[in-house]
Amino acid sequence: PVEHVDWQKFAAYLAGISPLTIITGGPGTGKTTVVPAVLALILEKYVKEAKQVFSRTIAAKEVLMNGLMK
Repeated sequence: PVEHVDWQKFAAYLAGISPLTIITGGPGTGKTTVVPAVLALILEKYVKEAKQVFSRTIAAKEVLMNGLMK
């Protein structure tokens, strides 16, 4: 028997490791659900690195965090 594949998680994973990802599908296939997951992965990966670079001063860290929260 074939195991269940969560295609939305798989798409988010691929988008996180690929330089370009195109997400397509008909109505109700989860495109809108995948996009926030992809953005969360990107933020998790790159914001940690950015925090390390910009948090050398408190002011820079505040600017970075305020920009991300908008």
